Amino acid sequence: MPKPTTDASREGKVSEKTGRPIRWNGQNFQYYKKLMEIAARKTSIKKYDENFSDLQKSPWEAWQVDIHEMIFSSVCTDKGQQLMDLEDGTSMWKYLCDRYEGTANEQTKAMTKRQLYAQLESAKCNKTDNVEAHLNYMSRLKGRLQTVGMTLDDAVFSGMLVSSLPTNDRFNRLRGFVDAGMAWVDTSEKVVAMAITFDKANQADGQLN
Repeated sequence: MPKPTTDASREGKVSEKTGRPIRWNGQNFQYYKKLMEIAARKTSIKKYDENFSDLQKSPWEAWQVDIHEMIFSSVCTDKGQQLMDLEDGTSMWKYLCDRYEGTANEQTKAMTKRQLYAQLESAKCNKTDNVEAHLNYMSRLKGRLQTVGMTLDDAVFSGMLVSSLPTNDRFNRLRGFVDAGMAWVDTSEKVVAMAITFDKANQADGQLN
């Protein structure tokens, strides 16, 4: 399973000209997938997976060339080499989805669930880290868990979020709010919003000192 990162700069780039990913390296597959689905619609590829109808199969070869080109031009060399032996564009896309969403089989799903949950539990934001990027990273992990069929209780996720934050007066206060079940932090979205607000206040304090 790809090694996680909270560094957005390592998740690949997007072409300003085409809007497609460039040199994607396996990080943040859901973001990559959404960009590729948008690109597919722009090039009139109606279905970007293996489930083609009889009507859609008529221009099959042309679509496969388009999918081939789109995928190869969007990934880094290492990823491209992994895809070279696959017969068509649809097979390439299915391979990526199975690998990075952990949907190939039930055993893979179970392993992916364990790995993603462990990553959430162990996620920590250091004092010098970008707090908002860290929280977004944790939200992506939660989304990937949902993709493989595991719904995480929102209260549990809120606890994971605040536990992952650095120790300081404001974040300690936020942890206390969550532990007490205060209404203004009774959803993970509210926790994220308050954490970002507190982080900005911490940054402002740092500039004054």
